[in-house]
Amino acid sequence: MTIQSKFHITIFLALSLVSALASAAPELIDRTLQLRAKASVSSQEVCLSDVVADGWVQGRCAVERSMCCRWNLNGERVRVISSNEITRELKNIKFQGVRLSVGGIDAVEVQQTHRELMVRELQMNLVRNITERTGEKAENINVSAIKVQNPIYVSLAAESDWDIAIPETISEQMLLRVTLKSDASRILGWIQPTVRVDTPVYVAKRSLKANEELKVEDFTIAKMNLHALQAQAFRREQFPTGVHLKLPLVRGAALTTSVIERTPSVRL
Repeated sequence: MTIQSKFHITIFLALSLVSALASAAPELIDRTLQLRAKASVSSQEVCLSDVVADGWVQGRCAVERSMCCRWNLNGERVRVISSNEITRELKNIKFQGVRLSVGGIDAVEVQQTHRELMVRELQMNLVRNITERTGEKAENINVSAIKVQNPIYVSLAAESDWDIAIPETISEQMLLRVTLKSDASRILGWIQPTVRVDTPVYVAKRSLKANEELKVEDFTIAKMNLHALQAQAFRREQFPTGVHLKLPLVRGAALTTSVIERTPSVRL
């Protein structure tokens, strides 16, 4: 046998081996899932891990939630989902190397027991709590860009049993706890809101020099974000008397406690 013939045979055997390996489909592992008689969910969305009693599936669905959540309550609080309906959707749930099927009972009753708090609800609660804490008017408080670290759920049996814990000092950026109203130690979740308190305060109409006596006619009323100021600002109808500027005040700047000092009384 020539070297050329041996080479051709080697190539033929190699190609045959590659073809055999390519045509050999991996053997699937059959896994039969047992349906629960009843299932509880925290939203309208229903996932495979909700309706079957299988720890392995729950672990996989925690990682691949979008693939596992194939059903919906369609606006109802309770819905019965048949095993046939679940079986039809299993073809879209593709765990590598596993072929899923369901067994046991013919249907599962799914009930929504919780719901997710919406951003608008969180905003309204926060404005109310800041108003109660500070005495500020609600119209002057602007809560925006609330970041919710994870969805926050409340029981449908007690939808109003939640509250946002407000710190003693209100700042523009805060990390706040959402807790049960009935048990403040029970944390439901965390939010990061941006809070502005735009309050009518006295601002200078013109640039004022240090040691100038304060006159109300040198100021006008304008809304300013209190959190952007370095000291307490004088609000409408709180114009100070018996004081003068200890520091210059530029036009448009707020009149605050940090730029004034009391004028000494003159004794004869």
